[in-house]
Amino acid sequence: MAEGRHEAETEGGFAFDHPTRRRLPLLVAPTTSAETNAFRDALTPVACWAIGDVRFEFDSSFVKPEVASETPLLARLLQRHARGDVPPTLSVFGHADPVGQDDYNKQLSGRRAAAIHGLLTRDVDRWEELFSRPFAADVWGQPALRRMLSTLGHEGAGAATEFQAANGLAVDGVIGPQTRAALFAAYMDAVCVDDVGGPLRVEKSSFMGSGTDADGKADFQGCSELNPALLLGLDEAAALDKAERDANNTPNRRVITFLFRAGTHRGPEEWPCPRFREDVSGCRARFFVDHERRRAPGASRREYKQTRDTFACRFYDRFSVRSPCEGLRNQRLVEIVFDDPYLGPVAGVLVDVAYSRGARESLVTDPAGAVVVEVSKGELADTTYQREGFVQTRRVFLDPPPVSSDDGDWQRLANLGYVLQPEPELSPGSAADLSRALRAFQADFRLPISGALDGSTRARLDEAHADRAPWQTRPWIDDVAPGPGDANLKGSRS
Repeated sequence: MAEGRHEAETEGGFAFDHPTRRRLPLLVAPTTSAETNAFRDALTPVACWAIGDVRFEFDSSFVKPEVASETPLLARLLQRHARGDVPPTLSVFGHADPVGQDDYNKQLSGRRAAAIHGLLTRDVDRWEELFSRPFAADVWGQPALRRMLSTLGHEGAGAATEFQAANGLAVDGVIGPQTRAALFAAYMDAVCVDDVGGPLRVEKSSFMGSGTDADGKADFQGCSELNPALLLGLDEAAALDKAERDANNTPNRRVITFLFRAGTHRGPEEWPCPRFREDVSGCRARFFVDHERRRAPGASRREYKQTRDTFACRFYDRFSVRSPCEGLRNQRLVEIVFDDPYLGPVAGVLVDVAYSRGARESLVTDPAGAVVVEVSKGELADTTYQREGFVQTRRVFLDPPPVSSDDGDWQRLANLGYVLQPEPELSPGSAADLSRALRAFQADFRLPISGALDGSTRARLDEAHADRAPWQTRPWIDDVAPGPGDANLKGSRS
């Protein structure tokens, strides 16, 4: 059993796993007729990926090249939440700040969502539409073309002809439709990359609507200013000039991509969000009854991650309230990996979790044997599951102190299975208890077996505690057994 964290943040965005949601059991009974009841799994986000305002030109949908810092975060999420060959399902939501009119902001937020969807799917036709059909201040124009050429290494007055010559195009220096199509494709490959710098591409069939709607319904949408992450207080907003208000409203200008369980899809006819070019009238059917109060600025500043009461759309709120990209933005999450040294990862198993602060829940482990939980529910959790006819129980410490402390080392050793007590306390009961656990850990990890906390032991313990790799794949499994007289006793342990 190991504990790890799956979260990452850059200057321009962030990516998080969602807490594991309880899956209700299906109750099945025989029937005397030919009638059947169909069950469809709920829309359950498993992760989220956010792109901030800083990755777009101001008041524009053009995606800056620095987005290459954020796309590897998505690549890791896609790999982690795939089920075999089936990738997770995506849907993109664009948001604007609460300045201006709803319909205007819906267009701009929708265009930003369309730009991200086009980037991920390599839809150059979508980008051509955004380029050739400007909307208000969202005009890509020559500055965007020069930025793309520069990113690809073509500078100065001859940049266009140089690009055309390098890509087998007619060399006339005019960046017309054919040249733009090649430029868009090359730029997308350069800035939408995976962990190793290779192009990251997501098939349209991996989005919620499977790419069946020409305008991307269910695949991407604009949410206008209907779901502000931040509402400035009335007096605070009045005291700021326009530039200051724009700066303070930066958290509202965002594009959030939710990843849903692999195989989850909804057709355009089932999806409530209107198309990105349509007005907000289609959104209103999903508003909270008190949506006007929710969106209204008050005497003091309100943030969704703290108050959970600034979103107008209850459909979007359902995804967001327990999302680290929105409602749980200020919450720490940890991943518990259940990993049997003989049978491997404990995948697809119901685990009962009892937290030290009183909460209880039943969670199903993912294919790697993991669940993600909120630290705020308790400093420790008692877990129980059944596998191969045996009931397994283990106490897990959710937020161990640093390895520089004995308590931190003790809690990590307990999480990794080196503490014999079934319900260990936060601190070791005695120096002998800690030394016994350390000796077993040192033996397994090819360290001098001293039972003492030296720097190399603490470093290896911290690394092992965050390691998600199954026991069978860890390097020390295949080490040569020590010879006679070797201080490392791993070869003599069973």
